[in-house]
Amino acid sequence: MTPQEQLELTILGYMLEETPSYFAHCWFMPIRYIEKALDIDFAVTRGFLHSLRTRGLVEYGRGFDEDGMVAGSGYTVTMEGEEYHHALEKKPA
Repeated sequence: MTPQEQLELTILGYMLEETPSYFAHCWFMPIRYIEKALDIDFAVTRGFLHSLRTRGLVEYGRGFDEDGMVAGSGYTVTMEGEEYHHALEKKPA
């Protein structure tokens, strides 16, 4: 596994782990949450998320609170991203 794939596995894994199952593919997480939780530089996190988004593995969108009001924006893992994550998990280190 390349260093890039390892970081993608880490980022996608964190996002999937922190997303409630009933909000799968529609729980939008801000970059800052990911950056701070994983202790990865903001610019690096943003760059990896942009790459994942370009490849259709994450999606950018607005997040809403319990009342349906916009509560910011962020990224969510797509179904393709979830499949990619599982494939990376099976790949030898």
